[in-house]
Amino acid sequence: MTGLWGAVGAGTGELRFHVDPERRGMSRVTADGEIVVPVRPVTDILDELHIDPARVGLVWVDVEGQECAVIEGAGDLWNSAPWVLEMRSVLGDLASLAMKFRDREVLVLTENDLPSNRTLSVKEIDDIINHRVTEICLDVLVLPKSA
Repeated sequence: MTGLWGAVGAGTGELRFHVDPERRGMSRVTADGEIVVPVRPVTDILDELHIDPARVGLVWVDVEGQECAVIEGAGDLWNSAPWVLEMRSVLGDLASLAMKFRDREVLVLTENDLPSNRTLSVKEIDDIINHRVTEICLDVLVLPKSA
């Protein structure tokens, strides 16, 4: 692959991608997307760029519902680095994403993307997993497991 154009996901292949002409930030993977883009896992991209995952200090993800696929393709990076993730009820599988938060400290970010004094509680995570929360719009900082 030349350059870094494409999508990040759980494995190598292709995805259909919809480009929102009015709100480019809402472009996303969809079954009926009008363009096809290559997809690769984070681990492959880091290898290609000769970046040691142990040197990654923060992973910031804004992928409109594809968070679980990115995490699955990140290998040990999910366990070793802090991650900032957007959680939006209209996109992706929030229950699967919230399941990945178990045994983690999850800080809710402010509108200015700064950590707040509030963590996402075990009850809130369980409510998301069990579909008792129907609407959510949060940015969170997920800290790696404690040693």
